Amino acid sequence: MIRRFTVVLGMHRSGTSALAGALRGLGARLGDALVPAADDNPGGYFENAAMVSINESLLLDLERGWDDPRPLPGGWLASSAARSAARAIDALLDAEFAEGAWHALKDPRLCRLLPLWRPLLEARGRVEALFALRSPDAVVASLHRRDRMAPEEAMRLLAIHLSDADRGSRGLVRASVDYDRLLQSPGAELLRIAERLHWPPTPPEVLQAVSVTLDAAQRTHAPGRVASPAVASRRWAEAVHAALLDVDAPETTGAPSIDLVDPPHAPADEAASLEGLRWALVRERRRARALERTLARTDDAYAVAERRAIERLSEAATLDARLADAHAGLQRAESLALERLEELGAIASALERCEALARKAVAQRDEAFGERDEAVRRLDRAVAEAVEARAELARLRASRTWRWTEPVRRLARWMRSLRG
Repeated sequence: MIRRFTVVLGMHRSGTSALAGALRGLGARLGDALVPAADDNPGGYFENAAMVSINESLLLDLERGWDDPRPLPGGWLASSAARSAARAIDALLDAEFAEGAWHALKDPRLCRLLPLWRPLLEARGRVEALFALRSPDAVVASLHRRDRMAPEEAMRLLAIHLSDADRGSRGLVRASVDYDRLLQSPGAELLRIAERLHWPPTPPEVLQAVSVTLDAAQRTHAPGRVASPAVASRRWAEAVHAALLDVDAPETTGAPSIDLVDPPHAPADEAASLEGLRWALVRERRRARALERTLARTDDAYAVAERRAIERLSEAATLDARLADAHAGLQRAESLALERLEELGAIASALERCEALARKAVAQRDEAFGERDEAVRRLDRAVAEAVEARAELARLRASRTWRWTEPVRRLARWMRSLRG
């Protein structure tokens, strides 16, 4: 299986983040480190941080920015800045986008820089384009709210991004999704895209889990809430938006029927430099405001950290006092333990003496038992001898000799009595 790259193309604030997040939920890989979420996009951007850094650095080297409506410099693909960016892209693709997997690339800057990325991606696998489209009025309203961008400028930037994305992706297999339809019917829209781009089948439980993350509450600006300028750029943006919505229609051959390459009423050559200076100034002012907001947030964070540090110091002082009390209690316990050890030593000595006396008593008892057993044996022998003597006496008395000598025994008893 070769690598597959789905390139999400769309203007800033067009729902590209929601679409890229859905692709990741379906199994597409976005690389390693992603751009962290921010206040204007708390759900996350789902942008590869290294890719965004490469694109932003390239635009700066070309003296452009994402909010600069001027065309990129002529021959920019052959510039040293583009060659340096291409080397960085090669390294990134080899490091973070493995072979045999499905990858999704999302960065609105790709609308204008796709001609640099496309051949490097095609050298590694299959490339397809997926347009994230949103009502031009809603995009302008969102840019005005987030960046305080004038509606005329926002509308023109939208038209330029979509036109460049169309031109850079022609010849690829392409599909488009409307942001409002995606939020209203996420499952149906994702299945339609999958069929158009021939994605592998998605298990129903995975599709359901992804659909849950796509909530209509994410839509902060519904179409028509902010008045957009009635200028040529508006008609141009609406035309390219409508054409790209139909890019995956069955009768579409791969390129919209309308010429979307060049903007109407583009600045004249003699005014191009002034136009560039104006936008450079606007961009620097926006960066200054962004830095001021960042510094303000940093100050707030520092104040919060300082308060927390004071609280932690107070807690540490309380813990020190508790630790001192615990240490004193430990010393008292140690002293008491020493006293108990001395008492235990005395008790152990007494126990040893008791054990010695007990052993001696046991020995004496055993000796007494031995003597008792010997006396019993002696008594048994004496009893036996007495029994034997009585038997002998009985035999003697029963004999004729005893009867014959009876007069003699009486005479002897009489004579002992006389002597007595």
